[in-house]
Amino acid sequence: HAYRFEANVIAMDDTSSQFGSWKVVGQIYRGSGASSTTLNYSSVTEEYVDGMMWSLDVTAETTKGALNIRATGGSSDTIHWSCEVRTQEVG
Repeated sequence: HAYRFEANVIAMDDTSSQFGSWKVVGQIYRGSGASSTTLNYSSVTEEYVDGMMWSLDVTAETTKGALNIRATGGSSDTIHWSCEVRTQEVG
């Protein structure tokens, strides 16, 4: 199966009220088993990050055969993250 995905991510630090937002788009393919899952394309656009060193990483999770969107914030920050993902599937 081939999937196209779009994700909107927003995050906010409870202490400093700093926030950020990102848009993620891409395509992932899963063949006959989870281990065959491959990320064919992804693009992460930082729409706004309020001076923070936060980031997103997109990978294929080959144990479960899934899309993995990983968010990273500062080590001493208390960040709330929200991610909305839309997908289209063929196959």
